Amino acid sequence: MIKLIAFDLNGTLYDPNLYFKSAFKIVSEYLSSNVIDTGAAEIEKNLWNVLHKRGSMYKTLFDDVLFCYWIKNKGVVKKLVKLFHTVPTNNLKPYRDALKEVKRLKKSYKLCILTHGSAKDEIRLLKQLKLLSYFDFVMATKDEH
Repeated sequence: MIKLIAFDLNGTLYDPNLYFKSAFKIVSEYLSSNVIDTGAAEIEKNLWNVLHKRGSMYKTLFDDVLFCYWIKNKGVVKKLVKLFHTVPTNNLKPYRDALKEVKRLKKSYKLCILTHGSAKDEIRLLKQLKLLSYFDFVMATKDEH
């Protein structure tokens, strides 16, 4: 008998490109104002290019973009990661039928989110998507180390 249904959040319940769009805008504006002597639009284009080549789980995205400008600075990378994870999420919405299906499944099953990220970040996204109350727990591999 099935008792639990697990979901991945990104790409399953909402479009993560909406998050990347906001995050890359903030990151590229920060870089163009403080680190790199070029326009934010060019930096944002490079962020998207690396993301499309390497995928969303690629851990050295910012290192690679900085390398395009001959910059290797872990302090800047740490700042970019922090900016990335504190992006306002008010533009995020679940896919059209996601909320309806989650509500339907919650009537009969326990629901959880499985993620490669951190539970803190996923909970923040679930709150924004107005989905947190439907999930019994979030299991995050990043928090298991």
